[in-house]
Amino acid sequence: MRVKHLEEYNPEAIVVYPPPGAREIQILSDDGAVPVAGVPGKSLTDPNRQTFRSFWLTSGD
Repeated sequence: MRVKHLEEYNPEAIVVYPPPGAREIQILSDDGAVPVAGVPGKSLTDPNRQTFRSFWLTSGD
């Protein structure tokens, strides 16, 4: 399985959902080091401004 642009993410967790979604997994990326208005996200005092991203991987047959 190959992931394009994986270097743009900071994978922190993998979520595997029960069947029928067992062929799909969700990758969660911690964006705490990404600046928001010049401040690293993990240093923001307002949690509503902190972000993360996710993407899905689907296994082939």
